[in-house]
Amino acid sequence: MADGLYEGRRLSFGGNICTARFVGAVEGTKGTWLGVEWDDATRGKHDGSAKDVRYFKCASSSPTAGSFIRPSRPADRAVGFVEALQNKYASNFDTPSRAPSGIDSNADAAIRISGKEVEEVGFQKIRIQQANLRELRIVLLDTLCVHRPSARQKHEKKEGAEESDVAETCPKVTELDLSRNLFEEWSEVVDICRQLPKLQSLRVDGNRFRNVPLRPALSKYLTSAPFTWIKSLSLDDTLLSWEEIEAKASYFPSLTSLSASGNEYTTLEHANLPRSLTKLTLEHNNFTSLSDLAPLDSLPNLHHLSLKSNRISSVSSSSSSSHQPPIFPHIIEIDLSSNRIASFPFFDALTTTLPSLTSLRTSNNPLHLSPQSSDPRSKPLTADESYMLTLARLPTLQRLNYSQITAKERFNAETWYLSLISSELNRASPGDAAQVLVSHARYNDLVAQYGSRDVERAAPETGEELDQNTLAARLASITFILDVDVDVGIDADNDVGGMHEEGPQRPERELKLDLPKSMSVYAILGLLGRHLGVSSPMQLELVWETGVEEVLAGDHGELSEGECESESESESESEDGDEDEDEDEDEDEDEDEDESKREADLDTSSAPKPSETIELHRTKAVKKTPKKKTKKTTKTRQEVLAPKIRPLGSWIEESSGARVRVRWCEIEVERRGLRRVG
Repeated sequence: MADGLYEGRRLSFGGNICTARFVGAVEGTKGTWLGVEWDDATRGKHDGSAKDVRYFKCASSSPTAGSFIRPSRPADRAVGFVEALQNKYASNFDTPSRAPSGIDSNADAAIRISGKEVEEVGFQKIRIQQANLRELRIVLLDTLCVHRPSARQKHEKKEGAEESDVAETCPKVTELDLSRNLFEEWSEVVDICRQLPKLQSLRVDGNRFRNVPLRPALSKYLTSAPFTWIKSLSLDDTLLSWEEIEAKASYFPSLTSLSASGNEYTTLEHANLPRSLTKLTLEHNNFTSLSDLAPLDSLPNLHHLSLKSNRISSVSSSSSSSHQPPIFPHIIEIDLSSNRIASFPFFDALTTTLPSLTSLRTSNNPLHLSPQSSDPRSKPLTADESYMLTLARLPTLQRLNYSQITAKERFNAETWYLSLISSELNRASPGDAAQVLVSHARYNDLVAQYGSRDVERAAPETGEELDQNTLAARLASITFILDVDVDVGIDADNDVGGMHEEGPQRPERELKLDLPKSMSVYAILGLLGRHLGVSSPMQLELVWETGVEEVLAGDHGELSEGECESESESESESEDGDEDEDEDEDEDEDEDEDESKREADLDTSSAPKPSETIELHRTKAVKKTPKKKTKKTTKTRQEVLAPKIRPLGSWIEESSGARVRVRWCEIEVERRGLRRVG
């Protein structure tokens, strides 16, 4: 076996794939050793050195990717493409290239799961379909020790001598996965793909290719199908340099999706990629800022960029020659999850760097795992509040962490963010106000859209109308009056059903809040429960004092001698109006004064004529006749805010001055044994 070993050979031991890096003696030991670099970097014990002596260098930066093993150790058998295809898809049939007429005894073996025998339903039909290799569209041959040594550089063939075994076996393949196999040169992959004219997607993840030129006999195929048709290429965990990735991608002029994750890139010096590229995946690399990827701005059709699980913490790198943030004008979707973003100003910078951004993913960053407000005096934020602040800082965003952003979510997030900024400005000294605004780039835009959070309401007497685009017009200033029965009920919450002794009434408590008119009654009750310490806020009832006076029937009484019939008629007419009782009393006083004057005139005048005497007695007789009248009483009309799903603005349209009573509902009053007050 030692005769067939060479640097760069791909081997597999017990299913663990590795690359030979060294063959020779190791100081302090006897015999020949094979130094290998494992594809799984956690499988080894060192980085290619032993006792301070370096014997080989690993392509991986992991300190545990290398090992020394004996060359005599038996390796797993490598297989060709067609053999691997038949073993996976047609191993149970007599004729591998076409659908069989029967299934051998191996296919009839019982299937056991957790020691229990299970019955197969429909698997035979699937096996028959897959065994017809000529009709296969999707072929997955990952981790099957596949190689193609006949296509390597040292096996140069004459013109026209290339094999056609793949084309004869599965000519209709459109998606091919050759990941984590024993390929050593890119020529092996090209030799397989050239025989699949309908191929559109190719994955070769986890293969470690040697940097050798492509065989000249294979180069001619790069200008024809399938290479001109392949749209998707994945080269994850290949540890190819960025320049080698660019070279491989150049073979596919119609490429729209490229993945080069897990290749330990720290920066990109250029981006010589097909201009048709729309999606680029660079996950699990070592980028620390978006400026490390600045050359990507030259790709005019790049719309989707995935940078998951990198080390990104800023937009601009401090080591960058230009301190100006990079600008990617065409990117509309970016994945920054599982990075090292720790502050909200990072998202402020995205508005400049990604002006067309509509979709963002930021989960599993320190900022969201333990969110902190920009004001150190504020309490830590919740995950939902962190989500809202991220949304509010990015005006063009339509999707956040795969969730569609609704108009209501944006309004709530932006108005809440504006209130936080205003609160921070109010607490800051005049000299620090400018610094506060630096950390909130959207403040001026939010004020222009919603108005200042320091709400200035128009005075009622001026009749001035509020601008409906301001925050003041979208809020209602409500004074909540806590009824005595609720006040008592809170104190007796642990003594439900107990009767309370009568005593002096406790003063009502008031709470003034500015609430969005779009807020439902359900949400308001929950908010009041937090403010008032009510354990069961959904049992409360909100009663709006509308301010409209209602006329109610009062007690009946006799007219006094000073009242006349005309006054009684006037009183009856006024009952249907909206005048106050004070105005009625003023009218009675004025008429009493007029009658006193008339009586005084009668006393001082000359003796009356007979006709006048008769008229005078008749008038007095009418006055002495007792006449009943209904006195007017009024009461402010009240309206229960129900149903609770309706928004506050469907009742209260004014922006200020509304009064709402808070009381237990009737069922809760009876359950608690309370007395309704008022």
